[in-house]
Parts: sequence; structure tokens; C-alpha cells
Amino acid sequence: MPPERRVHLVEDPLDTRELAAFVAGLSDRLAGRAVAHPTPCLASRARLAAELLIALGKSFDALAAERCRARAWELVDTWIAAERVRDLFVLRAHLLPPALRQGLVELANRAGFDLWFVGQGRYAGLACTATETPHRRWDPASL
Repeated sequence: MPPERRVHLVEDPLDTRELAAFVAGLSDRLAGRAVAHPTPCLASRARLAAELLIALGKSFDALAAERCRARAWELVDTWIAAERVRDLFVLRAHLLPPALRQGLVELANRAGFDLWFVGQGRYAGLACTATETPHRRWDPASL
């Protein structure tokens, strides 16, 4: 049985540029680390999927160019596996709607990687998921 994966909640009350820069610097596809910079208050799961593909090094217009928006999440699953992602960091996660954060937790559980939500710590809507999913809270100094 594979090891239990966890959700990590990195709470930065001031939403500092220094922590964002540090986390952005963790991106290393060869080491299995990807960093997503989602647009605040995304309107759709398809848009989040596109931003995850960008975090995996894919072209920002690939879904439109290939006319495969309907398969966006299938492609995310495929590329997460192909790139052997072990850790996905999501910056400013507190700005994502709860349903999209839940979708990321489901992706992490499905694909077997650790998910790091980095933000101010207002993770409303994630509470029930966090109690069912092993998780750890971090402050910026501990990260």
C-alpha cells in the first residue's frame, strides 16, 4: 500500500512576497516539485486545470490550441503522473474558492502527491477535507 499523502497548510498571515518567492524557488520538475500560481478567484475548474498545466511546464495556450479544454483534468492527471510530481505547492490558496481547493485535494489523493496550500490561512471549506485527509499546519519560519 502506498504511503498516506498529506495536505500541508502553510499559513502566512501577511501573505508576504518573501514567502511567495521562496516557494516559487522550490519549483523543480526533475525533483518532482511543481508550483502553481493560480489567478485569484478563478471562475472554473477548467481554468484551474490550465494553470496546473502551466505549473507543469506546458504552454499557457495548449488547451485552446489543441482544442481539448473538455479533457483538461484528464491531461492534468496524465502530466502529473508523467512528471512524477511528489509535491504541488499552490500559492495564495486562500483566494481560491473552496470547491477548487477541494478539487486539488481530490487530485492529490488520486495521484498520490503531497499538496501544499500556501496563503493567509483562511481555508474555509477545507475543514472537513482536512479532518479526513492527513494534514499539517506550518508557519513560514518552519517551512
